[in-house]
Amino acid sequence: MKEKLPLLKAYGTVLKTATTELYQSMGYMLLVSLIWFVATLPMTVIIFCFTVFAAQSLLKADQEAMTAVLPLFNTTMLIVAVWNTLVAGPATTALYGMHQVRKESYLEKKTFFEQFKKFYWSSFKVYGAFSFGLVLLILNFIITLIETSFLMKIVGLITFYLIVLVFLMSFYLSPLIYYKHKFTDVFRKAFLVMMDNFGLTLAVNLTIALIYVLSVPSVILLLFLYGAFYLWMTDSAFDLISERYETVDAEDGEEIEIQDSID
Repeated sequence: MKEKLPLLKAYGTVLKTATTELYQSMGYMLLVSLIWFVATLPMTVIIFCFTVFAAQSLLKADQEAMTAVLPLFNTTMLIVAVWNTLVAGPATTALYGMHQVRKESYLEKKTFFEQFKKFYWSSFKVYGAFSFGLVLLILNFIITLIETSFLMKIVGLITFYLIVLVFLMSFYLSPLIYYKHKFTDVFRKAFLVMMDNFGLTLAVNLTIALIYVLSVPSVILLLFLYGAFYLWMTDSAFDLISERYETVDAEDGEEIEIQDSID
């Protein structure tokens, strides 16, 4: 296995590659972002509506409304998990697959739908487990916040770190699904790659989150930019990290092949 990637240099390479691709492929960028926007729109809308409701309840100190915030939050999270499992997750994998097809040949009008159909069941299972697992962790964390015992605070702290790790792992789900890894291998390798490249994974995800926050107030940016930025940051980071993992001798430790199953 190659030496660890230097964080700042690797992050700069990922960001440069993604932004250069955006600049050079404006029409394709608009298509990808539009598809991603449509696929994730229901989740964005329901999260936005809940945030507005919770903020208004807090500012107005409306006790009745504040009492309804927690049940509404639970419902919101479940709806988001269902939508991510059924549509958003598979669409993200399909967009990643479409981007890989584009590297080798010209895209056709049916390419996205072919990729969506090809990887739907795998994406459904992986994103379903991820989405509902994350919801359970978040609900458990909320419970620990309500409880006052010291033990529950410790459990809450552990749960918080698990939430962060699971969220960072999700960055690698679509690429690993595309390379046709088995259900358990997707999560195992996502965890190993995330931990072995923690700094880069964190930096890239923070950048993606920042761009999302900046894009939300301007629907135009969310509609025509963010989806492509997310996709190309994922692709650039995954390609860079993949170069580190090659066949190694037994004494070098466990082999982590993450692009070995596409054929």
